[in-house]
Amino acid sequence: MKKFLLSVLVLCSAAASAFAQTLLEPNPKLLNEKWQAHWITCPDASVYDYGVYHFRKSFDLPARPGSFIVNVSADNRYRLFVNGEPVCRGPARGDPAHWYYETVDIGPYLREGKNTIAAVVWNFGEYTAGPQMTLKTGFIMQANSAAEKVVNTDSSWKVVRNEAYSPSLENRHDVGCSDIVDAGKYPWGWETAGYDDSSWKPARVLSGGTPYGTNDGYAWVMRPRDIPFLEEVEQNFSKVRRAENIEVPEGFLEGKVPLEIPANTKASVLFDQGVLTTAYPELVVSGGKGGNIRLSYAEALFKDGQKGNRDDVEGRDMDGAYYDRFYTDGGADRRLGPLYFKTWRYLKMDVETAEEPMTIKGFNSKFVGYPFRENGYFGSDRESIAKIWEVGWRTARLCAHETYYDCPYYEQLQYVGDTRIQALISLYVSGDDRLMRKAIRCFDWSRSGEGITGSRYPSRTPQYIPPFSLYWINMVHDYWMHRDDEKFVLECLPGVKTVLEWYAGKIDAETGMLGHVPHWNFTDWTDEWPWNPHAPVSTGGMPPGGIGGGSSILTLQLAYTLKDAVELFEAFGEDALAQKYSDIYESLVKNTLEKCWDEKIAACFLTT
Repeated sequence: MKKFLLSVLVLCSAAASAFAQTLLEPNPKLLNEKWQAHWITCPDASVYDYGVYHFRKSFDLPARPGSFIVNVSADNRYRLFVNGEPVCRGPARGDPAHWYYETVDIGPYLREGKNTIAAVVWNFGEYTAGPQMTLKTGFIMQANSAAEKVVNTDSSWKVVRNEAYSPSLENRHDVGCSDIVDAGKYPWGWETAGYDDSSWKPARVLSGGTPYGTNDGYAWVMRPRDIPFLEEVEQNFSKVRRAENIEVPEGFLEGKVPLEIPANTKASVLFDQGVLTTAYPELVVSGGKGGNIRLSYAEALFKDGQKGNRDDVEGRDMDGAYYDRFYTDGGADRRLGPLYFKTWRYLKMDVETAEEPMTIKGFNSKFVGYPFRENGYFGSDRESIAKIWEVGWRTARLCAHETYYDCPYYEQLQYVGDTRIQALISLYVSGDDRLMRKAIRCFDWSRSGEGITGSRYPSRTPQYIPPFSLYWINMVHDYWMHRDDEKFVLECLPGVKTVLEWYAGKIDAETGMLGHVPHWNFTDWTDEWPWNPHAPVSTGGMPPGGIGGGSSILTLQLAYTLKDAVELFEAFGEDALAQKYSDIYESLVKNTLEKCWDEKIAACFLTT
């Protein structure tokens, strides 16, 4: 019988996304039939290099439809508009062999007569974020039925490269580049039905699309999005902590009073969100031709290269913060913001005006994250416990978007070691298991030719930490214990077998413990196992036996995982494998005890 770790687990259906658009179930026919739509791109532009592109298709409707369902995707990412209204963002991150598309109903945005569907698509090229896998710049939209086929992507769509954008490369970490935008070159109104696109070029057709590749071979292998759209919630800054050469008026943070910056002025304002956030910042700016605004983002401020109490700002500044920069063109009500969300507790706005004053009419942001709901709770009469819970749940939400994150500011990579814990928190607090299932699938897809999983995935740069493959098996076992979903667990068992077989081949016949195990056998960060940048292989956080063999920690981690694997094999009728790995478990424990137990050290621990 399955074991449940916590009796307080809330088994509830996941809350619906608060995003304006609802993700629909895909048309079953589209999962198997050739799509009539084509992947398209911009002519006369490299499909592999940095670029921001706008795609448009205008068409007439005799009447407003009750529904109009489309399937849409892009590489790297897109934001979809209908008649100027934002509809959705995507695609959910995957890899080229498992490329996601979204199914949405754009009917509510359509009207009788002329309509325009528009999408901004960007490819950050060599500056693409570490967790964002990519093939080449492309966009695709496939109608759900013949009645909507007028929107299928082909050469009737128009496209232009937005020359206003260039990459902001300073301090970009693994989250990719930020944006430098010249408002004077921006095609304002490009997403609206009334925009004049006569100078735009017909899109270049890359190839026909199918769910399993393209006519000229496998490219993007399409699959329907299996998580909800991310939640987006408007939020204001908590307070202004510092201002130089400018006085921020009462009511500005609430959007009631504009901020006026005189001509020929350099001013700086430090905004405090109050807590860490992941969000899309947006400025509404009028005037200020020839000026510029720089937005810098930091999770904490530094003094002498060190972080301190995150509430402190006195004598502290942003060291190594990434930033977006916007050059203003003097137009009215320009909405300025980055293509992708940013992470911050503190946001610093540096403004420089030229001969024309600038008015900032509004400045706020939209929080974005996976739509988890806090359905479970932990009660205590100690106030400190409630604060720990609050901080912990906020951290869990900030580290959950289209995948789980190790951290939202520096990397946004989904590591198995972090994800196992995060997934259990998701189950216990929210009851929503969809992101957990996606994470398990992603790690399964990451398995190398050797058979082990990647340590992180999706990831543009492969990395292998063999102990993390064991954590992945633990994740499969966790899911099996908490959900009656035999079909999903069965999908994972071939991967479980290959990981275990890889490990079984690394057991030293003489010692009966793990011998030499290749790659980075990370266990934990300790002073005794420091990072050595000059070592031929990664050694930080790795016990000495992680290189030559004979590590009790790594051997016992394998034994721990074998217990979970044996339960899985027994549950699914794999009796021979269950017996094989049960015998290996017993042998590992016995040999580790014989060779590694030290009575003197044990006595010291017992007496302290």
